[in-house]
Amino acid sequence: MKKYLYLSAAALAALFGASCSQEEMPEVQPEDGLTSFRVSIPQESLTRAYGDGLTATKLYVAIYDAGNTLRFSNFSGSTLTSGLDVSDFAKDATGKITATVKVPLVKNAAYQIVCWAQDPAVTAYTYNSTDKSIDVDYSELANYSEGRDAFFGILDLEKSTGAGGNITLTRAMAQVNIGTNDYTQWLNAGGSNAGFGMAITGASKTLSLTDGAVTNELTETVTYSPVAAKEYSSSSEFNFPLATAENPYTYLAMGYALVGTQTGGQVNVDVALTDANGKTLSTYNSVPVRMNYRTNIYGQLLTNSEQFTVTIDPEWGGSFNQDLVVAKKGQSLQEIVSSYKGNNAYIVLDPETEYTVTGVNFKIGANYTFDGGGTATLNIVSTPANGVGTVVLNNLNVKFPEGNYNGFQGNNVEYNNCTISGCTFLYSKKTTFTDCTFNQNGNYYPLWTYGSGDVTVNKCIFNCAGSAKAILVYGDTENLVYNITVNDCTFNCAEGCAATDKGAIEIHTERYPTYAGATVIINNTSEIPSQFGGGLWREWYNKDDEHATVYCKVIVNGEVVQQGQATE
Repeated sequence: MKKYLYLSAAALAALFGASCSQEEMPEVQPEDGLTSFRVSIPQESLTRAYGDGLTATKLYVAIYDAGNTLRFSNFSGSTLTSGLDVSDFAKDATGKITATVKVPLVKNAAYQIVCWAQDPAVTAYTYNSTDKSIDVDYSELANYSEGRDAFFGILDLEKSTGAGGNITLTRAMAQVNIGTNDYTQWLNAGGSNAGFGMAITGASKTLSLTDGAVTNELTETVTYSPVAAKEYSSSSEFNFPLATAENPYTYLAMGYALVGTQTGGQVNVDVALTDANGKTLSTYNSVPVRMNYRTNIYGQLLTNSEQFTVTIDPEWGGSFNQDLVVAKKGQSLQEIVSSYKGNNAYIVLDPETEYTVTGVNFKIGANYTFDGGGTATLNIVSTPANGVGTVVLNNLNVKFPEGNYNGFQGNNVEYNNCTISGCTFLYSKKTTFTDCTFNQNGNYYPLWTYGSGDVTVNKCIFNCAGSAKAILVYGDTENLVYNITVNDCTFNCAEGCAATDKGAIEIHTERYPTYAGATVIINNTSEIPSQFGGGLWREWYNKDDEHATVYCKVIVNGEVVQQGQATE
């Protein structure tokens, strides 16, 4: 199982909506036979702190034709600069940071324009024109050096008309900051003022500029040499990001790292705070980091029993803020949950432990994310978490009984990159599955919508070994109208799997009151095994006088295949 850290769907929309959208700007008109493009750094990146976007003044551009031949480039070492005019970044009259590219292009031809922005004095980044990627030399990424901030973006130009266009860049790196509120106590107790460093385990080396994919995770730890701590000052522009006069955190360390992907969410890294001699003072395991986001580790870090919080700063990409809780080996889930008194927890479970939710007292209205690191197991028995806000399950082996009526309650439940066995009953108002694998080995449905009216299943695999049953759209709740979306899913039947008359998506209507119904949207599923006698989907009155019904609206690959009607 791959190890990912996911945001909720709502948070993702907020975060990427701000930083990756194409900002509306006036078109640059052609002049002297040149096509002009305006490139901008997002306005929300302009925060007054380390990483304000103002150091990345140099724009590098590589332009490829439809045959993927490099035609123009001003990247270091390139000789293909003739005719290419690229300005440096500067603030325009509206405060936007923009640069302009002018180049002669063949009329009506297609091109791909690759952009990279950085401090021109920085030598940490190397462009590979064949792979259209950037390699990072971490020996050049110094502590507190905001000059390592960088941005990237592309424009696929289908037809060169001379009208040009606009390209908005995305920040390439994650920024990790460490701050403390007990620096004075540290000094008074004999602690050194020679400075602090940082080490990060889990960073990667290579970034694809065409799709934001990050590869080549480093096996070694990245170190950032010790630098003197920066105490809070109201007159300084470079305080710890969360420091205020009321909470004057001292800045201990800051570094950039290449992590995650532009489109695939966050990852966990281990962060260590070191002293001036490189000795580790504290280690923070499984810290969430993400491209284009600032992660802040702060609290009472230098003296007494350590307390710390991890947040991801909304000023870089959007709004996401969770308290990190790392489970200790041997703790039960009840002990972990009951010890947390806040309202938004990211709980990293012990990867070797099998947990159960039976008897766990969740806080009403709180949000909980559980990350199993790809190996931890969570047994879900009964119907826990009534009254909670959001429950997110990441990278877990999730076990349900094969019987009915077991599943999380709450306002919103998300399953990400989980392997799920047993019969999954849904009770939350909204439920989402992404990149999950359902393993069924009996005569039951591995996914039963039941009490959840808004259900989305994305890129999931259903492995049926016992019988050809996968998704059942059915429930008892009055006034509940189902909206079910199934995207890019695969349905498999193992050898020996019992054939049925069911559809891979089976809709039962015997309990629908007269005012209920459903809309079922299905996109890009795999070929359905022959053991599913009902094919891709089937709507059926499954009681007494069994018969087909046409109550629900069904849309397959954008086509309305059944309009639906009210029940009689």
